[in-house]
Amino acid sequence: MGRKFLTLGFFIFICLFLNGFGAKWTVMVYLDGDNDLEEFAINDFLEMASIGSNENVNIVVQFDRINGYDRRFDNWTECNRFYVTYGMIPTRANSIKNWGDGIGGREVNMGDPQTLIDFINWAKINYPAEKYALILWNHGSGWRTISILEEIGKKRIPYKEVCYDDTSNDYLSMKEVRSALSNNYFDLIGFDACLMGMIEVATEIKEFANIFVSSESPETTEGWNYTGFLLSLKNNPNATAEELTFYIINSTNQETLAGIKLNKIGQLNQKLNQLLNEIINLNDYLPIFLAREETLIFDSEFADIYNFWENYYLIAENDNIKNLIEEFQIIFNQAVICDKNPNDKAYGLTIYFPSYFSSIDPGYNENTIIFPKETMWDEFLYSFFSSNLFEGYIKIFSEDFSNGLPSNWEIIDGFNDGFTWMSQNPKNRRSPYLTEPFMIVDSDWAGNKKMDEQLISKSFNFPNYKKIYLKFSHKFWYYSNETADLDIKIEEENWKNLKRWQGYDDERVVIIDISNIVRGKNNVKFRWHYYDAYYDWFWAIDNVEILIKGERQKGDINGDFIIDIIDVILCLRMAIGLDPENLEFADMDGNGQIDITDVIKILRKAISFD
Repeated sequence: MGRKFLTLGFFIFICLFLNGFGAKWTVMVYLDGDNDLEEFAINDFLEMASIGSNENVNIVVQFDRINGYDRRFDNWTECNRFYVTYGMIPTRANSIKNWGDGIGGREVNMGDPQTLIDFINWAKINYPAEKYALILWNHGSGWRTISILEEIGKKRIPYKEVCYDDTSNDYLSMKEVRSALSNNYFDLIGFDACLMGMIEVATEIKEFANIFVSSESPETTEGWNYTGFLLSLKNNPNATAEELTFYIINSTNQETLAGIKLNKIGQLNQKLNQLLNEIINLNDYLPIFLAREETLIFDSEFADIYNFWENYYLIAENDNIKNLIEEFQIIFNQAVICDKNPNDKAYGLTIYFPSYFSSIDPGYNENTIIFPKETMWDEFLYSFFSSNLFEGYIKIFSEDFSNGLPSNWEIIDGFNDGFTWMSQNPKNRRSPYLTEPFMIVDSDWAGNKKMDEQLISKSFNFPNYKKIYLKFSHKFWYYSNETADLDIKIEEENWKNLKRWQGYDDERVVIIDISNIVRGKNNVKFRWHYYDAYYDWFWAIDNVEILIKGERQKGDINGDFIIDIIDVILCLRMAIGLDPENLEFADMDGNGQIDITDVIKILRKAISFD
């Protein structure tokens, strides 16, 4: 482990030998208020002080502040350390005057891993306990875009990060957090920060703690309820790490906070690899796309990993993959010891999973974080992104509105005022998924007008195809109460909803499996219905397609999964020698030649006599 660690460990051992363990718990809070969260850092410090330390529970804080956000308590701007007692306020006078080098408060870079190492070592030496909890407090971030990083003057570093120090213009990457923790072990590590509940983060720290507490989603500025969980710990200082996890999560109003047993992460990653190996070999990525579309996503790229496999399981056809998903879920459920909302789609951990129509960050690799080295997830992403989702499918319909509204489509102007669906673009709306002309209904352009507008497709007939997908591009921008519905109508039945957009923006390619709804049905129409709009935003659609996959039968000579008059004509041309013979699909009686008998058999199938 290195001479430095042995020396430190020996020193701590001597302290414990002379003084005893003392406390049951030492809770270390790395309180990084050197940014726009200074106000909330002060508030959380006061929450800790409302409980305070005692002989059983040490609360030690390293608190860095900045100028310009909150002037309370002398408006100091350096970093100070505190042994938090009941009723304490965060002033210089109450801070630790000697950090072990003869001086106390000073300016530090909370984004430097050595700063974190120094705090941990100091806390363990001076406030030894039977159990240790470390909480990293501040902003948490996911995979940053170039534009955001340019705004704060940083080069692009493509890995999870936490603890932003604005004075030093720095932050802790997960690689740096790992290096800072590498000579220590904690009973609990928590991130009171946004978006840190990722399997990538859990993998990075799995060797250094028993339990990992974090949030999948962005946290509210109030953060964790320190009053609540510290009071519970103070009342039960013999609490296990699992019990402390329950105290933290059950006292806090953060919707996706969860506790994870880190000793299960290795098994989880092994099972994930087995799954990914099967999927990469299967090379069928349309179900992957569809499962991700239904998965709970945070910050556009972080997918709840359990919810994703849950969705994929529902549409998977490979029994071995389904069995592996069940095994993955068993291990996952063993790993999650406390989930804030066990009945929603947030199960405790997300995974980096960008949209198929975006791109993979080139820094997502084993040189920056451990997870891509330990799993095949990066190989899976590149395989997914390079795949043709509709390989083996046939496009039987396509409309890009290049000539405006097709004559066999219909628009219903709900209030007969001319403010409805159109192929003009009166306010010059743009999207990478749309190419002018496209169809748009624009409430912002209409102004003070009520809208209830329908765009209805032509009628379609669907034989017994194995798979049928509706695909289109769209941009839905919402403002208040407007609703965008994709509906379907079969023959004389009422319209039924397939998909609804309400209360959020959505801009992408939409793909919907309609196989079980329309297979074998005739006179099927689709409707894009925009309503309850009044001076809101808009909805635009483009590139409507229908794609199918079937099981090709004898008689289907042109391979469109339909036996019709075209196949009859092709067979006749073979029978009279105009085209080369296709024995596999045209030799209906299996006699090794194409003749009029085969033509008649295909004709009977085409007109449904056979």
